Amino acid sequence: MAWGTAGSTTTTSSASSMDSGTMSASKFNQILCHVSGLSASTFCETKFNSSTSGYDSVAKQNNGTDFSRLSQSDLNMFESYGNTTGAFLVSYFSNISGQEKLGVSSSVREANSGASALPEFDEVGYVWNTTDQITSMSFTPQSGTIDTDSNLSIIGSNITTASAQDATVTDGAIFYETDNNKEYVLYNNTWTEL
Repeated sequence: MAWGTAGSTTTTSSASSMDSGTMSASKFNQILCHVSGLSASTFCETKFNSSTSGYDSVAKQNNGTDFSRLSQSDLNMFESYGNTTGAFLVSYFSNISGQEKLGVSSSVREANSGASALPEFDEVGYVWNTTDQITSMSFTPQSGTIDTDSNLSIIGSNITTASAQDATVTDGAIFYETDNNKEYVLYNNTWTEL
């Protein structure tokens, strides 16, 4: 199974959201996201395919009490507390056509302030109740904006990367074999020794 970039975006200025744009549909995906500049106590809302329904999740913040959200209009994969200058998220989800989408994510955020402050940590398990494949996703803070150079990247399984594609060799190409010190020319799909 070859993994490759399914979609990616980096903010070039302050933005109200980050959107992957159309991404290649894969059976399995990984999300890598770095968001900076979130306001205090702001959820970062996640939507797949711009859908506003069918998200269920269970989460734990800072190893505290579990909480669940059923039939939500978005996912809350991480929340900002205090003066958050940076948050990083890693998430994995199944994206099999005809099946509900299951996922798990972990995120860490810088703490309020000071060198002795501990970072904030979230763990979220989620399901999106649809059989449609995910072909786009977005992160939108409930308030404030996302700073420049924040990034959302989605990696997908079974993606044919450029290096894995067959090379096109045209008639007249010459190949030099270093093992036997011989040259060959291609003509009508046949290599002939020179």
